[in-house]
Amino acid sequence: MSMKKVQMAEQADKKAHKKEEKEFKKEKAEEKAEDKDYAAMKKELEKDRAEAAAHPGQDKRASKLFVDTEFLAVNERVHHLSERMEELSQRVHELAVRLEHTPAKIADLELALEKTAEKLGIISARPTASGKSGKKANAPKQLTAAPKKSFWGIQMGAYRTRAGAEVSWAEFLANPLAVELTEATVHYIAAKPNKKGHVFTLIVVNEYPNRKSANKACNALKENGLDCVAYRVKH
Repeated sequence: MSMKKVQMAEQADKKAHKKEEKEFKKEKAEEKAEDKDYAAMKKELEKDRAEAAAHPGQDKRASKLFVDTEFLAVNERVHHLSERMEELSQRVHELAVRLEHTPAKIADLELALEKTAEKLGIISARPTASGKSGKKANAPKQLTAAPKKSFWGIQMGAYRTRAGAEVSWAEFLANPLAVELTEATVHYIAAKPNKKGHVFTLIVVNEYPNRKSANKACNALKENGLDCVAYRVKH
C-alpha cells in the first residue's frame, strides 16, 4: 500500500514540475514579446525626438506628445512587471510549500517506517487458521553481547544505560537516510568506567578487519548526516 502511495506521489510531483516548466516557457515568451514591442516603441520615440531637435522651430506640442507617449509606455511596462512579480511570488510560495510538504517525501517516510517496523518485529504477525500467531518478521541482527575476538566497528553513540542505547538504535533504524543500517549488526559495548565510575553503553555497528575499512563505512554514513567514528573493540 505504501509503495503505491509513493508511486502516486511521485507522479503528482512530476505533473507539478511539468506544469511549472510550461508556465515558465509561457512567461519567457510573453516577456520576449514585451521586450520586442518596447524596443520598437523606444526606437520610434528616439527617432521622433531626433526630428524634433532637428527642427526646433516647429510646434512643441508634437514633442510633448512623444514624451507623454513614452511615459505611458514606461508606466505600462512597470505595471506588467509588477503583475509578473506578484505571480512569481505566488509561484515561489507554492514551490516552497511543495518542497516542505511534498507528498513523495511523506510517502517515502511512511514506507521507510513500515519497513523498519517489519525489521524490528514491531508489527505482529497475522493469526493463522488455528488461532496461533505466525512467525514474527525478521529483525536486523542484534547481538546482546560482543564477540570474544577484537574487531573494528562504527561507534554511533554512547549512552548511560543499555535501554537508552536500544531506544536510540531504533531511532537510527527509523531514519530514512540510514537505510544501510537496517542490515547492520549492532553490538552494545560496555565502555570502561569514566572518572566518576559510570559505565556507558556504546552502540558499535558491524565488524571490520581494520581502521581503514571502518572509516570508509563511517564516512558513507556521515554523507547522510549521521555522526559516527571508527572504534576498536578489544578483548
